[in-house]
Amino acid sequence: MIKIALCQASVGSEWTERMAAALESEKLFFHRGIRWDLVDINCDGWIEKLKPYDVVLWPPGCMGIKPASHLKEKVFFIQHHMNKLIVPNFESVWHFESKVAQSYLFSFYAIPSPRTVVTFSIDDAFALLKKEKYPLVFKSSSDAASRGVRLIKTFMNAKYLVWKSLYTGFWWKAIRRVFRLDHKDNASYWQEFVPQNECDLRITAIGDRWAVGFWRWNRPNDFRASGSGLIDYEKNIPEETIHFCLDLNKKHNFDSMAYDVIFRDRKPVIVEICYTYVDKAIYNAPGYYERNEIGQLSYQKGNTWPQQLWVRWLAERLKKMSEEAGKPNIYRA
Repeated sequence: MIKIALCQASVGSEWTERMAAALESEKLFFHRGIRWDLVDINCDGWIEKLKPYDVVLWPPGCMGIKPASHLKEKVFFIQHHMNKLIVPNFESVWHFESKVAQSYLFSFYAIPSPRTVVTFSIDDAFALLKKEKYPLVFKSSSDAASRGVRLIKTFMNAKYLVWKSLYTGFWWKAIRRVFRLDHKDNASYWQEFVPQNECDLRITAIGDRWAVGFWRWNRPNDFRASGSGLIDYEKNIPEETIHFCLDLNKKHNFDSMAYDVIFRDRKPVIVEICYTYVDKAIYNAPGYYERNEIGQLSYQKGNTWPQQLWVRWLAERLKKMSEEAGKPNIYRA
């Protein structure tokens, strides 16, 4: 009997309710012998609550920097100290709410992305800005839906944003404290501007088996697509981009990842990634892509909640764990 702890969401209950429904509707993807319970781990004593369980299902949520930090600490502890299977895993969430952390991942593994600069030094930033070609896309390290994203066309405007982010003088600190001005990042982050993208492509990949895609058109007279609400489910999606994102999930052991993709010379470029997303946007897609064990891609028509795909991916992970441990396979997918 595999015991699954379904954790309650810290923001809203709809995701958890749909995950509970998916655990019931997708039981056929397991052989038999699973049991799940709803567990609140937002309160003291959560470690003891989780001890009896083999698997932890964690609901995503857009929560801000400090709550996200607590999330990542718990996920790390559950996975690496309690030695439990947790979905999504730490590999999927450690860079959540941090574009700076994502830039390290993109750079080290040579993942195609816009050229990105991250610096914590005001002098370094000013020196680099003098050599840049404008416009540049300045971003806060956290935030979503294009909040904190600006197209900067001059050196002086860029210099001001850097000063605003990195200057640590006494009077500036005092002003921030008096007026409660936010100072989230203590980092300066900018990317090259990649033109000729009237929309971006959002690919949500679940494990290395399933993906959902849709286009997001830019706001009117703007370069930003994220958060525009202008979703297009009809525009054709290149299958090679689906494979590209599923391959990234496989290589980096991501359970769930949403990729914001633009194109340069018709080749995909990853702008940002995030393990969490609005499940309703996934459900509204007319179908999803499924990749079989030999790498063939097929399109399955019909509205599907991402929670259903998460449960199927959980069955896949349990199956692989049984095979790697040399135990009889009591799961099927």
